[in-house]
Amino acid sequence: MTGDFNSYNKEEPVAIIEAAGFVNVAAERTDKETYQFDGAVGSLDHVFASHEADETITGADIWNINSYESVAREYSRFNYNVTDFYDASPFRASDHDPEIVGFDAAELGSAVSVKAPATVRNGTSADIKVTVSSTGEGTPSGEVTLLERTTELASGDLVDGVVTLPTGVLPLGSHVLKVVYGGDADHAGSTATLTIEVLKSEAGLTATAATSTYGTGAVVVVTGPAGATGPVYVALGDDRVGSGVLKNGTARITLDRTIAVGTHQLRVFYAGDASHDPASVSTTLTVAKAATSIKRISVSPTKIVKNRTKPFVTLSVKAAGFTVDGGKVTVRVQGKSTPGRSRPAGSRSASARSRRPARSGSRPARRQRCREGLVDVVHDQGGQEVDPAELAVTWRPVPPRDRSPSHRGAVRYRALRPDRL
Repeated sequence: MTGDFNSYNKEEPVAIIEAAGFVNVAAERTDKETYQFDGAVGSLDHVFASHEADETITGADIWNINSYESVAREYSRFNYNVTDFYDASPFRASDHDPEIVGFDAAELGSAVSVKAPATVRNGTSADIKVTVSSTGEGTPSGEVTLLERTTELASGDLVDGVVTLPTGVLPLGSHVLKVVYGGDADHAGSTATLTIEVLKSEAGLTATAATSTYGTGAVVVVTGPAGATGPVYVALGDDRVGSGVLKNGTARITLDRTIAVGTHQLRVFYAGDASHDPASVSTTLTVAKAATSIKRISVSPTKIVKNRTKPFVTLSVKAAGFTVDGGKVTVRVQGKSTPGRSRPAGSRSASARSRRPARSGSRPARRQRCREGLVDVVHDQGGQEVDPAELAVTWRPVPPRDRSPSHRGAVRYRALRPDRL
């Protein structure tokens, strides 16, 4: 408490304040007085401090610049006399003398607050926004440092009480970081801590599958981050149809050859590794029917008598990568058809007996006139996994009275385009 109490040091009002636990600061530290009246001096002006505040006081004095000076110099006597004694100096600026008290002022406090992500992915840096506020007035300034244990990660100066510090790339795992504000001329330093969890990198998979044909395993190309390794597998519904290993972010996986003809939605799964999280991605696969070929095995009997012998044609139907099982085979002679059936491995080849021997100069469908007799053998409708194919078997019938050996047929093959079937 400070001011003009209008009570001298030994008067009752001052005694009551001192009895309440307050220290009369100037009276305890100097014998000077603050006021003079009619030649008598005393102190009407006081500074009272609690015992806690009194411990911070470093000294006290009374500056006798007024009470002992002539009233003629007082500001109230400006142009008052014939001779003007007033001047602008501090002397006789008042009729009371000021008390001067020195003390150690405690620094203003500061508080550090941080805003940061709780998690960050491996290989990336996090930005820590630091705000330092004052517990009193003013805005703190100065340097802020980001530490992990004793290692300095970043530092920067406050601008309007704010600075953003990058963590840099941290290893996988949990990290306890400390933000240290060193203080400035008016503010004490302060600290704050935060925890950041560095997670595995996201795999970011992509997968592509080129169109394939039944019986030839399609290839799925899987791409992940550079350096990623680990198992990869491909699923069609609940079935696993291929697997492989991601090496340096890439894998080529050959799928099961028996994936049905059609368009399928595949799901590619990556198991992850020490630095990358597991991931999955979808891709589309189209499986087309396989091309087939027909081969003549035999034509019997070896001698064919015109208008008497019915030839028996034995054929094989093949496709790359698997055994053709099922599908209609037809022998056409002069517009007439004789059906047969493709059978799986271990059984006899597809066969059909012609109803009538071919004659010289006959014109089967889609064939030009030829001097040889011509039989068209068509793997007619194909099957669920294969496209149709066509084979021509030719031979020259022997006239009834001709006893010369028969001619074995020559074989020619051409694949039919689906749009011409």
